[in-house]
Amino acid sequence: MTFIIGLALGVGLALIVRRVVIVRQIRIAERKAARIITDAEARSREIVNDSKQEIDKIRASSEMEQRERRVEIQKQENRLSQKLESLERKLESVESRERNLVNKEKSIDATRTEIEGIKVKQLSKLEQVSGLTNAEAKQQLLDAVESEMKEKPPAGYGNGK
Repeated sequence: MTFIIGLALGVGLALIVRRVVIVRQIRIAERKAARIITDAEARSREIVNDSKQEIDKIRASSEMEQRERRVEIQKQENRLSQKLESLERKLESVESRERNLVNKEKSIDATRTEIEGIKVKQLSKLEQVSGLTNAEAKQQLLDAVESEMKEKPPAGYGNGK
């Protein structure tokens, strides 16, 4: 009987020891799991913070590029505006010159017409004064020049020079 009691006590003690070991292993596993969870949460917060910082950097870089593009576009618009203004001034200058030339041409035409009228009047008066027509006056002038050429040739002609 002592053997049975000893066996029963041994089995009971073994069960109690086993239970204590199992409870202890469970607590160790729970602590390990809690540490893993804490580490994972910390790592996840770190990843989230890193991601937020990266997003902020990308956003700032994008905004900077956008500002630079706006500045460059504004510069190009200003250059184009200046070129357009310059071309408009040149066009206005050319149009003004053209108007001046047209006015001068009209003035020259009017002066030519006036001169032609004066010339006709003077020829008419000359014909009246000289008593010769235009054709007769030309013929007399040609005859006089021809006779002068016969009397006195120009230097370098006919004298062997």
